[in-house]
Amino acid sequence: MFSILQLVLLSWSYFMVVVQDPGSVPENWKPSVEESLEEGSSLTASDAWPSSDGPERRPAVGYCSHCQNGKPPRCHHCSVCQRCVLKMDHHCIWVVNCVGARNYKFFLLFVILYLDAVLNLAFALSLLCFVIMHLSLLSSNTTSVEVHEKKKTVRWKYDVGRKKNFEQVFGCRKALWFFPLFSKEDLEKIPSLHGLDFPTLTEVEA
Repeated sequence: MFSILQLVLLSWSYFMVVVQDPGSVPENWKPSVEESLEEGSSLTASDAWPSSDGPERRPAVGYCSHCQNGKPPRCHHCSVCQRCVLKMDHHCIWVVNCVGARNYKFFLLFVILYLDAVLNLAFALSLLCFVIMHLSLLSSNTTSVEVHEKKKTVRWKYDVGRKKNFEQVFGCRKALWFFPLFSKEDLEKIPSLHGLDFPTLTEVEA
């Protein structure tokens, strides 16, 4: 019975991470006034928001020259999908899809369940390392793409505590943590699940 349930959850999680859009930037998206005035931007000239004053006026969010559109915080352009993905973690060849804001939970459930289902010990150990790495990233609210960026800062601004970091990916409803879906309440109350807005350390401490 347990094996059947495990297989159902594994298949369900895999299906969801494959078909669920990881999150795309809305067409003609532009930052709010507050985001545009935020200080401490480290954008390159190619990512700067185009303006008549040249690349010196750089907002905290970027501009993608490939997509010809704005780039919200933590958004990255995927060279495989040829589009910007919200809170992009990586492009996964297993699921032929990017892993981002809206399907990261499903991806984690899939690899954790797959680890338990795999009989090959060597492969299971290598996958275990992969799972541990992502659990570590989850605990500090970091994506694979952001690891090097995080090393450059004293305190990672998106790390708002392990509990809140976890809830930003899995939601607050404990009953749904191990199912590849979100409650309506979580989708309404946790902006990070939509991939456009993320709480920062300063906001939590304020």
